[in-house]
Amino acid sequence: ATLVIYNTTQLRLMCSFPSRGTPALLGNNWVASTTATGDYLAKNVNTDIIEQVYRSGPASSSLVTLTCDTGLPQGVPVDTIAILGHNMTTSATVQVQGSQDNFATPPAITFNLEVERSNMYWIAPSLPTSTGQNRYWRFVIQDPTNTSGYVEIGTIVFGAADMFSVSECFVQPLTRGYKHFKDTVPSEGFTTVSNDRALKKFLRLRFEKLEMARGNFGMLDDMLQFARTSLKCLVIPTPEYSSRFAVFAKLTQMPEMTHIDNGMDASYVDLDLEWDESL
Repeated sequence: ATLVIYNTTQLRLMCSFPSRGTPALLGNNWVASTTATGDYLAKNVNTDIIEQVYRSGPASSSLVTLTCDTGLPQGVPVDTIAILGHNMTTSATVQVQGSQDNFATPPAITFNLEVERSNMYWIAPSLPTSTGQNRYWRFVIQDPTNTSGYVEIGTIVFGAADMFSVSECFVQPLTRGYKHFKDTVPSEGFTTVSNDRALKKFLRLRFEKLEMARGNFGMLDDMLQFARTSLKCLVIPTPEYSSRFAVFAKLTQMPEMTHIDNGMDASYVDLDLEWDESL
């Protein structure tokens, strides 16, 4: 168990997503009120590939509901939500509801998300109470001015994030940028044919003199051992304005750690971490 005082200002990481359900559910733990024909199933919001989208049926953007069964009878606390690769307009409303009985009775908790184009994030203003710990979570979306006539979402992740305590954090400056995500095929005449797919973000953070015995280093070490370079994590360096630097990405490589060892209770660690959404 890791103990940390809840805050909305420090780096937070989420690498394990209750939104994807238990293994027994096989990823089929989302139900949509309407679905377009083709490969646009509700379970697509569970994939790491944001381009593999869920899409509602035609002329449905005025009301779409997506319901997630986490599969955990005790419920899950939710303090962080990300809805990535969506086509909603800024005039849309997205309401989140939590329930322990699959909404047979009124929701135990209800709140709205602030809609931003392409990607949106929600950070709980305070530590979730017992009413904020639910097995079922429903997203009610209304976007009647959407010219597409449907709602499209790439990925949804939610759960309880690991967060740095205020005693330590990454050092300035942080580094962000874009990677040109494309497919390139050589052709005749020393030229190539390129299929532009997207611009993907990367984020690089520098950590200096993290106290090895504290929870902040422990959180990063747990992330390295769990996610490695194989699993995507949601990384939010500045929760107060999440969308500026947040990435949903894999580590580019396992970092080297420089230790200053001054004894059992005085050991400090420096390391650099980089996440890349194009991996």
